[in-house]
Amino acid sequence: MDVITSIKAVPTEFWLVAGLILFIGLMFERVRRFIYQTLFRKYFLKCFFFPIFNNRLFQVMIPGLAASYFICLDVWGDDWPILADHKEFHSLAFSIMIGLSIFSMLTRALFDIFQDKSDKDYIRFLEDFCLLTSRVVITKLNRFKGKASSLSPSGDTFKKITHPSDQINHIINEIEHFLNSAYGISQQHLRITVLHEDHRTKRWTYKFLTNQNWNYTKAETLITGNSTAKQCLDTGEPRFYPDKIEASNKRNYMMSDRDNRYGNGSIFCYPVFIENADYTDRYIISIVTYGPMLCDPLDDRLVEATNVVFCDICKRLELELTLLSIKNWQFNFHTNRTRKAS
Repeated sequence: MDVITSIKAVPTEFWLVAGLILFIGLMFERVRRFIYQTLFRKYFLKCFFFPIFNNRLFQVMIPGLAASYFICLDVWGDDWPILADHKEFHSLAFSIMIGLSIFSMLTRALFDIFQDKSDKDYIRFLEDFCLLTSRVVITKLNRFKGKASSLSPSGDTFKKITHPSDQINHIINEIEHFLNSAYGISQQHLRITVLHEDHRTKRWTYKFLTNQNWNYTKAETLITGNSTAKQCLDTGEPRFYPDKIEASNKRNYMMSDRDNRYGNGSIFCYPVFIENADYTDRYIISIVTYGPMLCDPLDDRLVEATNVVFCDICKRLELELTLLSIKNWQFNFHTNRTRKAS
């Protein structure tokens, strides 16, 4: 009975004000997102009883039982001994059922709201990716068609039609446009780099990069430290961390001064290893955001979709890096070695 007494001791005005504040708060996107991310997804979705509350049968039966219970109490509350002699118990039981009914309906409403938003974000994400792919392919196709009429049988067709460095820069520009269109991420909050290992000196440098005026962490420091790039190099597998702070805490990302200024963000790294006849070219593609994250770390479907899409984007870069490696091997390394031998 102490529980009942404690509940009754709480002023009715308190529950009314609390309910009003919650109702008004749910009208704002930031509040709904906080409730969804921090309370709903992080804690409630992982609880063993979530499937019960999110079950359609439960959500229909509980309000129905509460209504039937109320009718019994109202009509036969004074006639049936089992009801009349235990009014405090039935009062508590009815309050619990009403609370469960409201909670189950609120759970379903939040789930539907954010599931619908997640679906819309996912669709827009795929649409923007298709546009990116289309623009990259069209640019290369137009260049090939433009060169086709000027080719000669005795000329070096491969050297004339392939310009991998230009195409890589174009793809990087398209990635910037894609991230701005799909996520609203400006160039000021984005860094795209391609690290390359010199096969002769075994030293790493930045082969391609955006925002060239920025002070970058040295390539050698990234490759030898607790960085995502180092993980890619060691495993030969892509790495995606939507939450850089969490990744840093697990020693999977190396925080920079810019990270400390802008706060959170995301990191995606993709390794490219190209085995030529005489040596292996190794590249690490890196896409980093400062402040905005590429997706909600708690939305497993969007995390997986983002990882898959960025792997596909980097495969376009991998193609051009392969052409660049072959071109350098044929016209730089192989030609220089032939001259030395002669």
